[in-house]
Amino acid sequence: MSDLFTQAEESRAARDAGLFQVQSNNLDWFALAMIELEEIAKHGSRHWANIETFTGETIRLMLAPMVGQPGSPNAWGSLIMHAVRKKLIEPTGQYVSMKLERSHARKTPVYRWAR
Repeated sequence: MSDLFTQAEESRAARDAGLFQVQSNNLDWFALAMIELEEIAKHGSRHWANIETFTGETIRLMLAPMVGQPGSPNAWGSLIMHAVRKKLIEPTGQYVSMKLERSHARKTPVYRWAR
């Protein structure tokens, strides 16, 4: 039986492996989505002109018309995690309910562009 620290480490490793697998299964889409997100982070966009804070759902709604849908909806979460790790976006510490019906109003982190 492992202790809680070991379980937490194993849990993070499994999460990271899952994110990597999703990214690997959607390589072309992921690369295009990151390019678009990096461009928006650097230069802004008319769609993002007045948006200071946003959710992963907001990013999905803004990017989908530009990059299409990935093979797995989990790729959106992988994209967000990658953007956080690359310091393109950062969590504000706030959570809000998601808007789309299929999201069932679950709580999601609020992000802002990294400073």
